[in-house]
Amino acid sequence: MKERKETILVILLLCVTIAAPSQANIEVEGAKVHYGTADEVVLWAYSPTVSFKWTGGDARFILGNVAPARLAVEPELDYEVISPTTIAWRAKGPQELSIRTLTPELTFAVVGDSQGRNQVLSLLIEEINAVGADFLIHLGDMTPAGGDDEYWAFLETMAKLQCPYYPVLGNHDVKFHGREIFQEIYGPLHHCFDQGEWRFIFLDSSSHGLDEDQLEWLAEAIKDRPSLIFTHVPHEDPRGEDHGFLDGAAAGAFASLLREGQVAAVFTGHVHMFHQQTREGITFVTSGGGGAPLVAPPEEGGYHHFLLVEPDRGMKITPYAIDLPPYTWEVVVAGKEGEILFCPEELAGWPILEGESAYENRFGNITGRGCYRGVLVRELLDRLGGMEPEDVLVVHADDGYAQEFAYANVYPGHLGWEEIQGEMILAFAYEGLEPPDWQEGCRIAFLPPDGIYHNDDCASTSVPGQGWHLDPSAGARWVKNVVRLEVVSK
Repeated sequence: MKERKETILVILLLCVTIAAPSQANIEVEGAKVHYGTADEVVLWAYSPTVSFKWTGGDARFILGNVAPARLAVEPELDYEVISPTTIAWRAKGPQELSIRTLTPELTFAVVGDSQGRNQVLSLLIEEINAVGADFLIHLGDMTPAGGDDEYWAFLETMAKLQCPYYPVLGNHDVKFHGREIFQEIYGPLHHCFDQGEWRFIFLDSSSHGLDEDQLEWLAEAIKDRPSLIFTHVPHEDPRGEDHGFLDGAAAGAFASLLREGQVAAVFTGHVHMFHQQTREGITFVTSGGGGAPLVAPPEEGGYHHFLLVEPDRGMKITPYAIDLPPYTWEVVVAGKEGEILFCPEELAGWPILEGESAYENRFGNITGRGCYRGVLVRELLDRLGGMEPEDVLVVHADDGYAQEFAYANVYPGHLGWEEIQGEMILAFAYEGLEPPDWQEGCRIAFLPPDGIYHNDDCASTSVPGQGWHLDPSAGARWVKNVVRLEVVSK
């Protein structure tokens, strides 16, 4: 019971007090100070090596994200293990420590793009715990949209992991205030550490590229030691499509640096599949199977997985696929007169609306083009008392993502939005596919007369505080994997 309380305490401190002021009497490298008072300090290690100097008085210290059984501390330290990845100790006064994690046979796990589907991530964590990796590297897109609650849910899920982990930022993680939240929890956006014979380099490609400062820093980091690079967005989409760097010049500069330095492998996510190839002596690995919808059939790498990497054994990389439980979809509609749980059989007898549509994403690309089939959202709500003009409809996805919609989105005739937005439907089929074959359904879709829900359309049909005003992308309104429609009275 004591261990459980200590673990909960650490999670709460990491999540609730991450913006608390740092203790002025501490100097630390390799760890982030999360919380500090005169008599207690909580730290999070973002490196296997932590240098620690304390100039204050009697105080208790909690250090998370370490491997207690493999620590070498100089000078010797009598510490308490309070969870599989957390230690605590008390200093009676000024103290200097070097805390290193020993990995004589280096083996680490890699996962990417869990994207808020923490039920899948939990299954992967069970397997990672079973194989006994030294640590885990998450390749980004931990959350669907970088929200506070989404980071909290990710932290709670990762608390089940029995080894340290080191994440990089994904493009989903930086939406809203996600970049700031990441820095408060995990520390620097790009950094490196040495472990065994290898340099581990973590880069921030969440903007779909690397800026000049990072490229200059990278050129120095890869000069003098065999290096492994971890970042979210690949400089080139392994499928030859458009999920690489947006700036071709940055992609070329990155590729040139790789050839000039001592780079053994580059690990990226972003593309939801497993892919591995070797070019000019460098291994390029894509691992985006942590839970997000897959983009390839299983025989081409489209399966949920993690990787086990053994760099000292000829860069041995083994993908571990997991089997998911049988898929069933249900949507709860919560209205003024109660709740109803709808499943495919219950919607089969409803009036069905079908139409060709597509949406524009934040980069101006038209995507999701095809035939959508579903039921009118307003008819679902009318079954439970409908909405009033001042009410808000909150649409929840299974990964924790949510969007708010106004009365006029649901009833577009109210403000004449039927010619801009069209009808709002809960689509349960796309191009003849239904879930689970359609991995993004059920989802919200709009059926405008011209067949495309443009960014301008989204801006014109978003009331203040919703939609475009929070996330300037029409695609953000097309919520995937809907599990709940909820009418909220304001």
